[in-house]
Amino acid sequence: MSRLTVAALIFGLGAVVALVAWLGFGTVVVAFAELGWGILLMVPFYALFLLVSTASWRMIFVSGQAPNFGTALLGLWIGTSVNVLLPVATIGGEFAKARILTRYGMVGIDAGGSVVVDTTVQALSLVLWGLIGIGILLGTSVGTAPYVALLASLLMFGLAMAALIGMQLVGMFAFLARVSSRLSSVMSIHGVPQVAANLDANIRTLYRQPWRIAGATGMRLLARISMVGEVWIAAALMGYGITVWDAIMLKSLSMALRGAAFFVPAGLGIQEGAFILVGTLAGLPPELTLTLSLATRAREIISSIPALFVWRKIEGTALATLLLHRDKVSDT
Repeated sequence: MSRLTVAALIFGLGAVVALVAWLGFGTVVVAFAELGWGILLMVPFYALFLLVSTASWRMIFVSGQAPNFGTALLGLWIGTSVNVLLPVATIGGEFAKARILTRYGMVGIDAGGSVVVDTTVQALSLVLWGLIGIGILLGTSVGTAPYVALLASLLMFGLAMAALIGMQLVGMFAFLARVSSRLSSVMSIHGVPQVAANLDANIRTLYRQPWRIAGATGMRLLARISMVGEVWIAAALMGYGITVWDAIMLKSLSMALRGAAFFVPAGLGIQEGAFILVGTLAGLPPELTLTLSLATRAREIISSIPALFVWRKIEGTALATLLLHRDKVSDT
């Protein structure tokens, strides 16, 4: 892990603990206990999110070249779980997604290109999701200051995404590879610049199908909307009947802010603070909104741990096959 990732992880964990302490450990524990086994009712909403997100990812590929639905679903589940449980600042999960596709027969360049473009699609849908939340927040009676701050954050995030797309189109990876090869002859010897140029070409090919990119963005937005159900049902289980609009506002703005702070592993502290901030603006008690955020954390852990065991099994099998092949070659 980089020092920045470690620092962000420590900051996030500290922020969560501080927020719980501020509201009172007893209050949060009691509220969280009210969920009980009912927290498992949140899992189906995540399953729906995975299914729709998988359909979105498959739309990015050139017609006829997409992986089968099961492989893409497995890659997305494992990749998302890596980002949730491991301190990889949301990047490691994307590598895991590409790895699963190559493990099941896809060419590395095609897998990598699809993951890069899918990351952009995720970001675009997150900006749209945040704008929906701000639109709902406009219906409340709070002042204009919160809107200005939230819009400014989304604008900066959107501009960053526009810059990222521009860099992808002009050949970002080839440029980075050329710089690296000048600093290290090993990079040039192993043909990294050519691989990077091929990756850039694949990415540009995917961007030449704008209707597919737009459709994938729309599908990913629908996937995000489906997650509103877990917030609404968690509040209902706690005996606090929030409206669907409140649930949309909480989920959209918290996820938008969490996405903007992608360098913080799993958005620790960012999501919790966003839930409290948005909830306060909507007139919801802070102990409720913090508990809702922690409930979504618990659901993330429940649905992510099995994925890491599956990933370990897949990679263990792949390593065993590689070693067996090596032994056979050495014997001959």
